[in-house]
Amino acid sequence: MSAYRGQRLVVPQPLEGWTWPGAATRSLRELAEEAVGAIRQMAEGDLPRAGLPSNPWAIAGYVLGGLFAIQLLIGLFALLVSSLFG
Repeated sequence: MSAYRGQRLVVPQPLEGWTWPGAATRSLRELAEEAVGAIRQMAEGDLPRAGLPSNPWAIAGYVLGGLFAIQLLIGLFALLVSSLFG
């Protein structure tokens, strides 16, 4: 194993006595699907992308940020229209 010089992929499987900080508990099927995607990206010469955030607060933050961005764009569009036709 020490003679191999290529990239290695670590899959965080739940093991007794081991804790993976920041890694959500996922099924073996989900881990395998994510590993296949990472291997495909590495074969194409790309760096593997991180998965989606598993923290519900991070997801809520993305949704609220998107809603705020839409509101900001609508406000800017309304300002532009009022300055052109007002």
